[in-house]
Amino acid sequence: MSDCPEMMIAMLGVMGMGAIVVPCSTMLKPAEIEYMLKDSGAKLVIVTPEHLENAKAAHAPKIIDDLNQLLENAKPAPLGSFTAETPCLILYTSGSTGSPKGAVHLHDHLPETIERVAKVVYKLGPDDRIFSSSRLFFAYGLGNSFSFPIGSGCSVVLCSERPTPQLIADIFKRHRPTIFFAVPAVFRGLIEYAKQGNKIETELSQVLRFGGRGAAGGDLERVEGARRSRDHRDHRHHRAAARLHPQLPDRNRPGSSGSCSKAMKSSCSMTSKKSFKAPAAARCT
Repeated sequence: MSDCPEMMIAMLGVMGMGAIVVPCSTMLKPAEIEYMLKDSGAKLVIVTPEHLENAKAAHAPKIIDDLNQLLENAKPAPLGSFTAETPCLILYTSGSTGSPKGAVHLHDHLPETIERVAKVVYKLGPDDRIFSSSRLFFAYGLGNSFSFPIGSGCSVVLCSERPTPQLIADIFKRHRPTIFFAVPAVFRGLIEYAKQGNKIETELSQVLRFGGRGAAGGDLERVEGARRSRDHRDHRHHRAAARLHPQLPDRNRPGSSGSCSKAMKSSCSMTSKKSFKAPAAARCT
């Protein structure tokens, strides 16, 4: 699915019934999607219309391509049976060291990131409006645009288009986000865009960066318009949904890998995909 409110509704619905969400990159080829369908044991594929043909070519077992129509005729249903230790999400790695591997997350994992990072480190609240250049099918984007807004009560701007500097500048001007999440390459693109004489209007209170490959400590200091910039690097264990080493507001060091408070020094429990029998899996393509 492309990033949209329907994707968030689908994920909440699947998790709420006790099944497992498997977000899938919209950039994958049918053969790659088919591999993940089989590997995860997906029983249902939920797509936005522009990805329907890819899902068919991947031999999806069952496809829903008009979620809104189903929702119009749907009746309220009770929550499924699950606990904090029940699997709810599988995030696949990029496959850079072989076939993509599914990292399994439990219902307890998402609240952990909200309580330990969104509220303690970012101090998100109802007055905030988030925009993340990373999409929902990425671990980074899922936390920024899905669990953080839901758990903190803030708004989120969803965009399924490629995050070019022009598009980001337009979103800044039109939707006025207060929090911006991005990777170093995006910030370098914005810097070059501004150097060419283009104006970037923002009302940002925080600029947060995922410090991945090629991160440069001074990038954020060159992005104008933010009242408070913070160089932020998340370290993940097999793309864990938990962020283990974020920058704390009073201990920020641009270019560093972050620091931990005592409250945040808990390990992210990872579950082997083979250690449970999945009751059902829904796939967002």
